[in-house]
Amino acid sequence: MSDDIKKIEEPFLTLDNKDYKESDLNEKQMALLNIAKYLEPQVQELNTKLAVLQDHKTRIINELKTSLESGIEEATIIETKEIKNESS
Repeated sequence: MSDDIKKIEEPFLTLDNKDYKESDLNEKQMALLNIAKYLEPQVQELNTKLAVLQDHKTRIINELKTSLESGIEEATIIETKEIKNESS
């Protein structure tokens, strides 16, 4: 029957190629780990948005270059909102 029972592995984290069991972490360390876990998806989302924005900027610049080199006065116009500095 022991073949049917799966061993449940304890959660662990790896930092600088060293493994740590979560059960060995103190309260402060667990709090820091939880903050890092909370922030990770947000960082990934921002990285994705940044990649999309960088791609969009590259496409716009390439379209501008093509328009300038060909002498054609037609280009795609994209409206943007101006960000106002609220401190002034």
